[in-house]
Amino acid sequence: MRGEQKTGEQSQHMQFRNKLYNIRKNLGLSQQQLGLKAGVSGATISRIEQGTQIPSFELALTLVDAVGLSGSDFFADITTDNVGADLRSEDKLEAKLAEMDMYYARLAPVNKKVFKDIVDIMKIRLQI
Repeated sequence: MRGEQKTGEQSQHMQFRNKLYNIRKNLGLSQQQLGLKAGVSGATISRIEQGTQIPSFELALTLVDAVGLSGSDFFADITTDNVGADLRSEDKLEAKLAEMDMYYARLAPVNKKVFKDIVDIMKIRLQI
């Protein structure tokens, strides 16, 4: 089961980085320009797009904001199948919710809206 979850996480990261790359290219932004908008280096954007760095949750939200999308728009088509199966266990869901509360408390106000959008998407996907 753990291997399946890791594969799902890797798939979601791949979807995130591919989508970020495509949106950045469509906007005509260089990695350096996107990095400046997000407050990170162009090298960080490069590592994320190449898959050698997984962004923190907060950085992912910052990047989504930097490309001008809402969390619900950006994450709407990123699949969560394996995550959903894992979270259907009530104990695991409670642990994840506690972890999410901790992250939420540390988010900048602008990212709290994005976070709520993502939670709404997860509720729909998980049918909870």
